[in-house]
Amino acid sequence: DCNSCHQLAQRSIGPSYQEIAQRYKDDAYAPAQLAKKIRNGGGGVWGETAMAAHPDLTDAQASQMVAYILGLAKKGNGNSL
Repeated sequence: DCNSCHQLAQRSIGPSYQEIAQRYKDDAYAPAQLAKKIRNGGGGVWGETAMAAHPDLTDAQASQMVAYILGLAKKGNGNSL
């Protein structure tokens, strides 16, 4: 259900995946923090709209999603969801 709030290159309800990648590209703690946020939900970082929790995802699944998103900060990355 991620694409109902996030798009690849443009902001919708939440930030775009590319905005997230740029914001956290140099943050060594970001992968673990973002995976936790995907699973537990959260808000206040990108505006007033809170992100819904996704507790049915495993830690491994959330980490794989974060790796894809943060990988978008690397120029020429052709990976897809």
